[in-house]
Amino acid sequence: MLLTLGVKNLFGCIVGFKKSEWHMRSGVNREMFARLLVQIYQAVNPCITLVDGILAMEGQGPGKRGKPRYLGMLVGGSDGLSVDWTICRMLGIDPDALQTLKAARQLGLLNEPIRITGDMINVDHFELPVLGPLTFGPKLLQKFMRKHLVQRPLVDQNHCQLCGECWQYCPAEAITPDDNIIGFDYDRCIRCYCCVEICPHGALAARETLAGKVIRRISGL
Repeated sequence: MLLTLGVKNLFGCIVGFKKSEWHMRSGVNREMFARLLVQIYQAVNPCITLVDGILAMEGQGPGKRGKPRYLGMLVGGSDGLSVDWTICRMLGIDPDALQTLKAARQLGLLNEPIRITGDMINVDHFELPVLGPLTFGPKLLQKFMRKHLVQRPLVDQNHCQLCGECWQYCPAEAITPDDNIIGFDYDRCIRCYCCVEICPHGALAARETLAGKVIRRISGL
C-alpha cells in the first residue's frame, strides 16, 4: 500500500487471524485490498484521525527493516482520507499513488479542496519502499514469472531464530521450518509481507530478484 497512514491503520480493527484471512482473500490484488481498507474506514467511521509523525519510518519496511526518521509533526482531522491526502502532499507524493486514496476517489469519497489549519511542512527526500509488481507478463507465464521474477520475502539466516511467528501468521501457509532455516513456497506466497512485519528479529525482508528487476525495467513496468 506504499504507506501506513490513518486509513490503513484501521486494519488493526480486524481481530486476530481474521487479518491474515482478509489478506488471503485479497490475494495479489492491491486495488481490491485498498477498497477493503477504505470500506473498513467507512464502517468504523472515526470522529477524528490522528497520525503520529514525530518519529516516522521510511525505507523498505514494514517491521524492523525500515529506518526511523525524526519528522516532529502530528497531523489530525475529522476526515481520515483528508489527513492521508495532506500527508502525501507534505511528503511530495501524488495522493493517487497511495492506493487507499485512489480507491476513495473512485468511490467518490474524497472531497476536495481540503481546508488545512496550521503549518504545511514540506518533507524532503522521504525514502519510500520499492513496490515491485505482484504479477506481470503473459497470463500463461504468470505463475512461472511470479515464482522466479517477482519481489518476494527472503530470510537472513544470521538473524532467524526459528521462533515460529512467521509461519504461524502466514495467511497462505507458504512458510515451513527446517532444521536450520525457514523455507518459502513462492507459488503459494501472496506477497502480503505479514511475515516481514511480524518477525521480532528483523530476519525477513522484501527483495526483488535480479532477473525480475532486469526484465521489469526492460518491459517498462
